[in-house]
Amino acid sequence: MSSFDTNKVFATVSLRALEASVVVGFRSRAEHELVRGCVFGAASGWGLPTLDWSEADAATGADIALDVEAKGQDLIVQFFGAVTTPSYRIPASGFHWDFWDAFLSVALPALLERGIAAVHAAAIETHSGVVLLPGPSGAGKSSVAYASLLCGSEVLASELCFVSGGQLMAGNAQLTIDPAALEAFALPAPEGHALVDGRIAVPTAEVKGTPISRLVFPRVSKAPLTTRQISLRRARMLLFENLLGQHPVARLLVHETHPTAATVERAHVFTMAREAAALAVAEPLIAEGTPQQIASLIETA
Repeated sequence: MSSFDTNKVFATVSLRALEASVVVGFRSRAEHELVRGCVFGAASGWGLPTLDWSEADAATGADIALDVEAKGQDLIVQFFGAVTTPSYRIPASGFHWDFWDAFLSVALPALLERGIAAVHAAAIETHSGVVLLPGPSGAGKSSVAYASLLCGSEVLASELCFVSGGQLMAGNAQLTIDPAALEAFALPAPEGHALVDGRIAVPTAEVKGTPISRLVFPRVSKAPLTTRQISLRRARMLLFENLLGQHPVARLLVHETHPTAATVERAHVFTMAREAAALAVAEPLIAEGTPQQIASLIETA
């Protein structure tokens, strides 16, 4: 008997700004509350747009079902449905990463069907428009976003941008900053800040349907500021690699805990390619320097 046959409690987890939701099934209310307590509000969810969690009608059916059992400080977990895994053991404190990966494995393909793609990027609104800053983890997106915030710009995203037709449809809900990065680049901490999972969190601004006017690929370092203009073709290639890296199949290749059932649909590849072309706006740049230098470049251009 699969977990789908024993579901008694259902929850709808939604990306509010994108009107996208995933229904998760549980065997009991206790199991539902256990999972919700582990994952909702956790730092891993801050990389997504604002999330809503509500109970769903049993007739809805589940996209993902869970069997979860507490064992001391650990959980024994098994996913069923769109994400199917063997039973595995994981510390309860780290389970939220797995849950949101499973959530995205359902949500991202559904969004691609609607022509909305996810790019690993920050987005800053300046007096001259919205600047997209794509890059891998460690490129310094969050540090540049925070430095831009200190300059008076509005941070629309610091980690994940949802885009369609060259427009920003939504960004992640919280800009999170590693205190070590602030110290390394002499950036002041925000007033009244608190640490959650070792990181400082600052809310981003909600946005929908905002055109992206500039493209800067940040490379944060302590070196003097240097910029290099790249061709539109090179920008499209970097963006396509970035977009493809957010697809569930990429998560399947790098995931250390459980396999994510995912394939790349041909139509999804075309959507990502079109989005890369739409985002490769005129005069794309690679900018290397401190967060403050790159933020100043973005402000004055």
